[in-house]
Amino acid sequence: MNFKKSAFAAVTSVSLLTFSLAGPIFAADSSFKDINNVTGKDKINSLKEQGLIKGISDTQFLPGSKVTTAQGVQFIAGGLQLSLAAIDFNKAPLASSTFTKVKDNAWYAEAFVNAHYNGIEIAADIDPS
Repeated sequence: MNFKKSAFAAVTSVSLLTFSLAGPIFAADSSFKDINNVTGKDKINSLKEQGLIKGISDTQFLPGSKVTTAQGVQFIAGGLQLSLAAIDFNKAPLASSTFTKVKDNAWYAEAFVNAHYNGIEIAADIDPS
C-alpha cells in the first residue's frame, strides 16, 4: 500500500510541476513576426501586449504597408484607451448601426464604436480599407 501511495504522490508531483513549468512554453509568443528588422520593435510589441495596438493578425503588423482607415482608428481608439465603460446603453451598440461599411464582426469594429461614442467624428460611410 505504501508503494501505491508513493507512486501516486510522485505522479501527481511530476504532473503539477510539468503543468506549472509548461505554461509559458504552451503560451503563444505574443510578438509580431514581421518586425524583426524594424527600429522600435520592442516598443511596438510592448504596445501590443498592453492592448493599445493591433496588427492585421496576431502575428502580422506589416510595418512597411500603408495604414488603412481601420488601422488608424484602432491606433487612435487604443492609444487613447477609448471604451464604452462610462456610457450607459439599453443594448450594446453595433458598428453597422453607425457605419455603413463597417461589419460588426470585423477585428476593428470595436475601435470604430469606441471612437464614435467617445466623440471622435468619423464619417458614417467611411471605407475601413
